[in-house]
Amino acid sequence: MTLLKILVEMNTPDKNIVGIYLLHLAAMEMEAEAEITSGAQVLKSERERQAQIQIDEKKITVILASQAKMMARVNRAQGEIHNLQAIIFL
Repeated sequence: MTLLKILVEMNTPDKNIVGIYLLHLAAMEMEAEAEITSGAQVLKSERERQAQIQIDEKKITVILASQAKMMARVNRAQGEIHNLQAIIFL
């Protein structure tokens, strides 16, 4: 290694340190952006999950109302059958 090369490379570490520092800052910025993106994805996923829960709850409400109407019809029909049987046996 020549003296000239050694003297030239003496200034290089300063540039490398600055470059490393800039890379470190860039990495920190990328990490912060990743955290924001990740948080946004979590919130979006939670909103979608809550929306699906609400849709499912509405479906269950409709099904239960339909079942209640059906049971009311069955009960009315059984009552009418019972009344007709009472009339027939009189």
